[in-house]
Amino acid sequence: MPVTIPVRIDAPARAPRKGGLLTVANVQDAPDSHAAFGVEFQSFAMCGEFGNGLWAAPCASSSSDLDLMFDDEKQFSGPQVITGDPFAVYAGVECDLLGSYGAEARARLESGEEYTVSRAYAATLAPEFADSGNSLGTFAPGNTVGAIAALEQAAATTYGGLPIIHMAPYLASLAVSQRAAFIDPLTGLLTTGLGTPIAAGAGYPADRMWATGEVHIWRTPVRTYDVPDVRTNTAQTLAERIYVVATDCFIGFLLQGTATQGDQS
Repeated sequence: MPVTIPVRIDAPARAPRKGGLLTVANVQDAPDSHAAFGVEFQSFAMCGEFGNGLWAAPCASSSSDLDLMFDDEKQFSGPQVITGDPFAVYAGVECDLLGSYGAEARARLESGEEYTVSRAYAATLAPEFADSGNSLGTFAPGNTVGAIAALEQAAATTYGGLPIIHMAPYLASLAVSQRAAFIDPLTGLLTTGLGTPIAAGAGYPADRMWATGEVHIWRTPVRTYDVPDVRTNTAQTLAERIYVVATDCFIGFLLQGTATQGDQS
């Protein structure tokens, strides 16, 4: 029987992961100059002490419209400055010299991209998790309904836009099974019963749930680089791109644990 050599073909395409941070975030492809140095913008969304002012005496006598407009009882506030720092997501492959492996490196980058970005985003929020003022109590995995309800209540009273609830896939699976979350079979979008998007970040810690304002992501195009080594008959190929992640505000978090009175058990 003659010896045959298999024909090398391109690797089959893989279905992208659904339900993660990249599914629910506002993702914008940006040029290198836009994202490589980070971003800063002014947010006028209500975060923290929520609500417009309530003036009890709109019909009080006044000598002018300006007095009505700038009454001492009315409170004014400036915008919140939001910043996002850049970080690089990369994947490297080492292969033989039979061809260019840019497509393979890109495929590896994209297959682990959501995990890496969600892990990096959760790491930037670590100081918020350590702030007891952001704690909404504890929750038991058997009651994801109560935990999500507590996060939605906090978001409704502290944020003026559409919030995002974040949790690990482990907790998202429990939430779906307990009918605290629902998944669109076509888009993979996870939402609560009220329609709040859920980010089931693959890189998120599995012991907490938290809520934020909208998440904005800027990312550069994927760049690939080939470095051949004729001495070893191998080539190293790198694929990477720069990410910037920013959010309007941090709303609050719940830690998994033994519930106490008043917590979301």
